[in-house]
Amino acid sequence: MAKEKYSQWEEKGLFLFFLPPYCSEMNNIELEWQHLKRDQLAGQMFETEKELACHVIWGLEHRGEKGQYSVDFVNVRPHLHSFT
Repeated sequence: MAKEKYSQWEEKGLFLFFLPPYCSEMNNIELEWQHLKRDQLAGQMFETEKELACHVIWGLEHRGEKGQYSVDFVNVRPHLHSFT
């Protein structure tokens, strides 16, 4: 039934384009992570996951200040057993 609709819509100038199941270019968090890795974390080595997490938090806060937007965090610590 949907294919019948597609041809009707195309006759009216409406075309549908389907994205692949995963499309990082359309996911804002992927773009933010790309900038964070390039601008705040590039060339650094971290001894522990906690050190990496601290630098990620610092980087996000820095990007927020620079872009004049607020950054809020969700507490996921109870689920991250390796940080204890």
